[in-house]
Amino acid sequence: MNHNNFEMKTIFLIGMMGTGKTTIGKKLAKRLGFAFYDLDKMIEKKNQKSITEIFSDLGEPFFREQEAKTLKKTPLLSSVVATGGGIIENEVNRNWIKQFGIAVLLEADDVTILSRLRNDSTRPLIQNNPEQIIHELKEKRYQDYHDCAHFVIQTNDKSEDEIVKEIVSEISSKVQKYFV
Repeated sequence: MNHNNFEMKTIFLIGMMGTGKTTIGKKLAKRLGFAFYDLDKMIEKKNQKSITEIFSDLGEPFFREQEAKTLKKTPLLSSVVATGGGIIENEVNRNWIKQFGIAVLLEADDVTILSRLRNDSTRPLIQNNPEQIIHELKEKRYQDYHDCAHFVIQTNDKSEDEIVKEIVSEISSKVQKYFV
């Protein structure tokens, strides 16, 4: 696909922590020649604190408010945005993503997520009993993820390049729908 001749809606990567949103987002943006944005990094920069510090010092409600504000500041054309796992818990965020972008849900099973997050101390929601919390968060968010997603990509046992190729293929097959 030659992407130099048109603009496409922004691609929002949604899904649980550990499904590959940031890693895949960077590769996808490079493949498409798009800008890449990581909402968590944008929030950290604005607040001059890590996500863990924001959660502990200011609380999850403050973080979710910052997340919603930051989402609405992302470019709406020819960008790839890695969102935080809980962004879809807010109905306004879900509707905004669906209206202004292409929502790609990255999914992985609990074992894959836990192996990817092992030894990751930057995830404030899973510091205690990660197995149970991952399972509960997935159950709690499942319907919201699927309501928001334009399509779903499974990331278990796939290389980063395979996942990027699958996303590009899915977008290419629905080309008219995603271009402005």
